[in-house]
Amino acid sequence: MVEQPFNHIGRVMPSEKITPATASDLADLFEALSDPTRVRIIATLVEGEIGVGELVDRIGLTKSAQCGCIHHSALQV
Repeated sequence: MVEQPFNHIGRVMPSEKITPATASDLADLFEALSDPTRVRIIATLVEGEIGVGELVDRIGLTKSAQCGCIHHSALQV
């Protein structure tokens, strides 16, 4: 059996190196997720599709604050 290399947190490392394009995409994603409010928005939306009004109620931010939070990230779809 061939042993898989492990990284510093004990997970199996990919056998192929990450391309520059993939690294750039991942960096954009990590930057978007670096804001706690964005993480809360995503965690709420993972539960299912909801309207902005309900999202505002659940997260406790104003509609404009949430829109600004998403607008300044790579999370727009």
